[in-house]
Amino acid sequence: MELRDEWLAGGSFNWQVGYGLASASALVYRDMAAIKRIVEGLWGMKATTFEISNTEGFVAEGENSVVVALRGTTGFMDWMSNIRVGPDRSDAFQGEVHGGFLKAYGKASQVISDAIEGTDGKALWFTGHSLGGALAVVGAATHLARGPAGVVTFGQPRMLKADARAFMDANFDNSYIRVVNDDDVVPRVPPNYKHTGTLLHFDFLGNLIESATEMTGDDGGPAPLPEAEFNALVETADQLKHVEADFGGDPDFVAEGLIPGVPAHKIENYVNLMRTRVQPSVGGGGTLEAAEALEAARDDARRDFPVGNSAEDFGVETGSDGFESGFESTEAAPPPEQGAAPIRHPVLLRLHSASWTAPQGVEVRSQFSNFATVMATTAQIAALENDTSVASVELSRDASGYEDLDSSVPFVQAADIHRPPLGERGDGALVGIIDTGVDILHEAFHDASGNTRVVAIWDQTRDDPFRTPHAIDSRFKQNYGTLYTSDKIQELMGGSPHLVPRMLRDPFAHGTHVAGIAAGRAVGQAGQGGMADGMAPEAGIVLVIAHVRHDPQDPPALGYSVSHVDALAFMKELAAGGNAVMPQAKPIAINVSLGTNAGAHDGTTTLEAAFDAITGGGRDPGVVIVKSAGNERGHAGHARVSAFKGGIMPLEWESSTRFRDADYFEGWYNGLDDMAFTLIDPGGNRSPQVDASSGIVNAELGGNRVQIGIRPIHRDNGDNRLTITVQGGTNTIQHGVWTLEVEGRNIISQNGNFNMWVERTRGRAVRFRVEEPEMTLSIPGTARTVICVGASGSAIPIRLLGASSWGLTRDGRPKPDLCAPGIGVVSAASGGAPQEARPDSGTSMAAPHVTGALALVLSAQSKAGVPLSNAMQFQTALARTVQGLPGRHNVGAGFGVLNAKGLFDLLVPPGTV
Repeated sequence: MELRDEWLAGGSFNWQVGYGLASASALVYRDMAAIKRIVEGLWGMKATTFEISNTEGFVAEGENSVVVALRGTTGFMDWMSNIRVGPDRSDAFQGEVHGGFLKAYGKASQVISDAIEGTDGKALWFTGHSLGGALAVVGAATHLARGPAGVVTFGQPRMLKADARAFMDANFDNSYIRVVNDDDVVPRVPPNYKHTGTLLHFDFLGNLIESATEMTGDDGGPAPLPEAEFNALVETADQLKHVEADFGGDPDFVAEGLIPGVPAHKIENYVNLMRTRVQPSVGGGGTLEAAEALEAARDDARRDFPVGNSAEDFGVETGSDGFESGFESTEAAPPPEQGAAPIRHPVLLRLHSASWTAPQGVEVRSQFSNFATVMATTAQIAALENDTSVASVELSRDASGYEDLDSSVPFVQAADIHRPPLGERGDGALVGIIDTGVDILHEAFHDASGNTRVVAIWDQTRDDPFRTPHAIDSRFKQNYGTLYTSDKIQELMGGSPHLVPRMLRDPFAHGTHVAGIAAGRAVGQAGQGGMADGMAPEAGIVLVIAHVRHDPQDPPALGYSVSHVDALAFMKELAAGGNAVMPQAKPIAINVSLGTNAGAHDGTTTLEAAFDAITGGGRDPGVVIVKSAGNERGHAGHARVSAFKGGIMPLEWESSTRFRDADYFEGWYNGLDDMAFTLIDPGGNRSPQVDASSGIVNAELGGNRVQIGIRPIHRDNGDNRLTITVQGGTNTIQHGVWTLEVEGRNIISQNGNFNMWVERTRGRAVRFRVEEPEMTLSIPGTARTVICVGASGSAIPIRLLGASSWGLTRDGRPKPDLCAPGIGVVSAASGGAPQEARPDSGTSMAAPHVTGALALVLSAQSKAGVPLSNAMQFQTALARTVQGLPGRHNVGAGFGVLNAKGLFDLLVPPGTV
């Protein structure tokens, strides 16, 4: 958050003004002491705070400007349940305005008047978020004679009748700016009032919507909520006011999971919208000079190499100095062998425009919405960092090969859907699975006639230039790997089992087990070596074998980001129909079981945003992604300390004697805070101290090479990121206790939290000495529209799997969404007899229960010809139909246990099946 007096002095709106006022609207949610500390200590302005009844805010006065920031009541649900208030006549508006907003402002009116008295000649701004935005409008109208420079609101509710609207139009015109994020529900209520002002409406990707055809409201913005939906919203809000939730009884927290459009309403989203618009002039963002871009690309390459793998494993150029294996050399690397092809690295891009064209020589693997996956050389990566049309560049890091490892179909009531009178078994939908493979010879994946139900398998790990997705149909952009269509799979099934490619028998077994839960058909005798029906036993199956490493001896991989984003783009295009694999379109539910541990855990990173973009920000009907929560609890992979000004907090981890090439750590802290870090090895050797101005620091500690770097005010979220890579070099990584000293230099945030994660490896060679079990969800389960699933037993009360990862997200969103059976689930076993089954446990067994349940709903909707649900609708419907914790959220269990029949009854209209 940042606000500068000089930004506001000009008296007209620009993106700097927007960012500053969004920051003020966010700050007003803090306690009064924190507000004064930041306004006076950080922004250099005089602060007057007030808290009268439930109306709160502050006035910040600088040399050239004055800001009045208003908050209103303490919670969204608190005032939403009382929003049905009639209009009152207001002399200030010369018309009728929502009476509740007038009354709330009136409580603080005198304090505000006193605070701005004598400030004539300074640009006066009113601002606020949510109800505070409505109060800001009242304040601006009340002080019209003072000549406000403008009023800027964020997610403001409707509040004006026709006469008051005419008054605002006549007196404020372009100086009243109203910012709306995506599908924020608050600007759509109450429906019997109107909006005005200059609307800045952003879509879920942060793009400003300019086309009038996309604006459906009577005021050129999002349409008012239909009366029936509004009544349901108010009823839900009234019920939630009485929920004693797990988090301090805060009904707003529960509302995020139950009411569509509430997550988009969060003030943090509005701050980020404004921050990204002004990035080039705030806090080191924007275009880098060429030299800085090259260093940034090298920095990303170094820190994003997968843990436990050397640079050579990933095809990175390395000289005798080890450049690009994780450390910068003081000598130039030797030139590449003459005639040798340049090494290309897998990269995920976030773009400013969907019309972006790749520079010459950069190979595009997938491109959709504002995202692209490419293969690029180090020099090209540097150029992409310097490309003003590219918002962010993220090198693809390995998932480290550690899978997030089932409950019974009857427990989640899917069997009731399979049986008459519903008789729905999923044949109208596809189940997509990104995993280690599937055994095509296992009868669980055949139909009653013995033919395969596998529509396609794309093996990213084995290249056949004649059978890439693009080679088979140019609609697919992915021109690598090998695509096996159902015809080819059927042909292989009819031949000798010894001639079936190894990867089509799933040597790693995980994908076959997952596919059996989501879409397997009963084979053999359950309980006697066979298995019962999975969730959607007649659904078509699309499987992508992701090109991530599973064992150290495996060849170089594409890494997690590129392999998975390419897989998702391929599956969505296939399901759309009209291609050589799928002539007719079918809806698809996609299951993802692999994930990463290190990252921001707040839904803002390029990888998380790309997952959201696949589903159109959760809006595209008939496509939804499900991610296992991960099995990180108890593995001590996350730690947290609270830094304080003038003090040092130690964060310690134990390093085992297990051999590995590297340990990778990622820490995140608030962009307002100034912290410094020193790494100490088990022998007491200390690294140089690193802070936001240090850049990249390389050191040798006890024979281990260490790189520490800080990326301040990160482009994805405005927070600060610390990365640490420890490499053994010619020595093993030292065993014993390593210590990171966290010095608080200037702590502006509320709690000074510094969160740190270690990227997981099979060996679990690193454990933090003090584990923080929350915020251990694997990424991208933290993405906003991805359904995140924890693992439980098959009974009520809920018994969670001990290792099932916990939420929340780092930005406080309620994840996981729900849990599902994941303990001792019996499903298909690969590589053996065609009816063999085995038990397994983990969140990877829980997630496909949910994936299959979604496929059953989509199948029924598709066959009935009714509108298909989208990811956001599924997210809400799952929370509303769970067993065990209705109306509550728990960091481990989510909103409760999957109830497939309840979900089906809610989303499939009666009489359509």
